[in-house]
Amino acid sequence: MLLTGAIIGSFYALMACGYTVIYGTVRLINFAHGDVYMLGAFIGAALLGLRLPAAQPITAVALSVSGTILAAGLIGYLIRWIFSRVKSRKTSFSPMIAGVGISLVIENGMLHAWGSNAIRFPAQLPDNFQKIVLTLGLSIALLIATELWVEKTKFGAAMRAVGIDHDAVRLMGISVERVIFIVFIAFSAIAGLTGYLAGSYYGSIQFLMGFMLGLKGFTAAVIGGIGNVRGALFGGWFLGLVEAFGGGYLGTQWTDVVVFSVLIFTLVLKPNGILGEAVVERM
Repeated sequence: MLLTGAIIGSFYALMACGYTVIYGTVRLINFAHGDVYMLGAFIGAALLGLRLPAAQPITAVALSVSGTILAAGLIGYLIRWIFSRVKSRKTSFSPMIAGVGISLVIENGMLHAWGSNAIRFPAQLPDNFQKIVLTLGLSIALLIATELWVEKTKFGAAMRAVGIDHDAVRLMGISVERVIFIVFIAFSAIAGLTGYLAGSYYGSIQFLMGFMLGLKGFTAAVIGGIGNVRGALFGGWFLGLVEAFGGGYLGTQWTDVVVFSVLIFTLVLKPNGILGEAVVERM
């Protein structure tokens, strides 16, 4: 249960990082983020299914991973472009409603394109130990890289500054729109790669896989403290362990009840999230 919770928690943490950094930069909840995760899984499966001539298995996987990252990044760019056009209308709730609309368009589009049945993911690791080591290792590596990028680089400082005051940042010569577009591209690419890892780990994918995982990724971000990267990491792993142990002791049918009960309980005691105090107008 511990290893299962750690792997699930890593997926939640990666998604929570996307929610929290995007929110910390533009004060916007991107409700289409979970669907980028789902698209990453389907794009990876489609690229693996091409069966390029003379391509070795490792080469095919490397090409499909690269293609998934690029495609998911492009999707993130398009989503941000839509948000920027909607936000120009000066209506505060429009971007949030647009995110819900984008999510529904993606889900229903995939439903009609691929059907409602689960699809086998081509690149599966037959050995359970390999699944655990590779999936958990890659997820942790991504999380560490994300944490270092946001907290230790100049661009990370620019992201945090944009989240504080757009006008002041512009006066300092930083292109606010460029920073925001890069954030959407980077974290959409991470979401797409997370979908690829999840498809390989679980062995199957389907069009609604991004809905619940996206919701739980957002829940993890809220539990940890939305806008706080370390809070997102903590919230993701905490939620994964709660789900694994709750499902193990009470039955899998109770996992969602346990997870969202923890969310409610956390918000009652700590409305800003467990690590919410660390967020003072910054990520």
